[in-house]
Amino acid sequence: MADLFNIYCDESCHLVSDRSPVMVPGCVWCLRDRVPGQERSIARVVPPESSPLSKPAQPRLFRA
Repeated sequence: MADLFNIYCDESCHLVSDRSPVMVPGCVWCLRDRVPGQERSIARVVPPESSPLSKPAQPRLFRA
């Protein structure tokens, strides 16, 4: 069976006051079976109140 990956996409957004119209899309990927371990690693370095993992899950818009 082929490996399954989770892909997380986001974009950097310019600040209105910086007068730059640049926005950069990016993504990271992770083997699906390693997601729980990666979430724990992120939780150790990101304050819980800042973590997207602490917010309610959003509906999935796209499925491969």
